Amino acid sequence: MKGRKNPFTTEVTLGKPDESRYPIICRGLIDTGAARTSIDEGLAQTLNLEPTGWVRVRSANGVQRRKLVWLQIEVFNEDIDLVASITDRSDLACPVLIGRDILHSWIDVRNAYYEEEE
Repeated sequence: MKGRKNPFTTEVTLGKPDESRYPIICRGLIDTGAARTSIDEGLAQTLNLEPTGWVRVRSANGVQRRKLVWLQIEVFNEDIDLVASITDRSDLACPVLIGRDILHSWIDVRNAYYEEEE
């Protein structure tokens, strides 16, 4: 699949709220199973995002305690200021995970379900 874009990703532009300088453009993974958007800790440091609190997150890696930061993200041609969690995504293809806190405006994720193959 070299050279092809993953159909479940989209381009995002990240920045610090109220600061328009030094935006970062990267790919974000769309995840309807994630309640909250999260970003890589290296991106948070690069953008100089300051922690605003903590949250407990249940993921495939178990239960984790993560820092929260205010983040400005441009996705689907809309600028959004939101609180995102920080985690180490350095070994993953996309440094941003787009959760239901963003997706609810475009997709009805309340009734999402998955079918198993027989």
